[in-house]
Amino acid sequence: ELRRRGLYALGAASRGNAGVQEALRAHGLVPLLLSTVRDASLTPTLRIKAWRFVADMLEERAYIHKDVRASLDLEHWAALDALALLGDVFLAPEWLAEVAAALEEAPRLEPEPPLRAARAMCAQMPPGTGPGAALRGAVEAEAARV
Repeated sequence: ELRRRGLYALGAASRGNAGVQEALRAHGLVPLLLSTVRDASLTPTLRIKAWRFVADMLEERAYIHKDVRASLDLEHWAALDALALLGDVFLAPEWLAEVAAALEEAPRLEPEPPLRAARAMCAQMPPGTGPGAALRGAVEAEAARV
């Protein structure tokens, strides 16, 4: 219960706040989240909450890099690119593998949070082959199943 409340508080504090996201990255939140989504001994509620947080950060990253960028003059793009957003971390290969594993596990877990995270990842990866293409296939298969 304490971890779930902690994730809720971290999510509320970090949404829309690049400074908080940078501090959370610097103080070890990412390994804690990774262990939370991996640990099958934890309650499904806690793991789902962690996946919702990951999805939120990925969706926020997409919004900033697409919609906010479109509203800025070119001279401000470098400052935007310099933000240390948590969503950047969740596009790393280890997170691609985690979301793919979570989609495999989705029948035992609530499928919406990891599927939402996977869709947000796919939307931010270039089309083609590689991990992105494999993840897109897994997302399509899971979306068809749900």
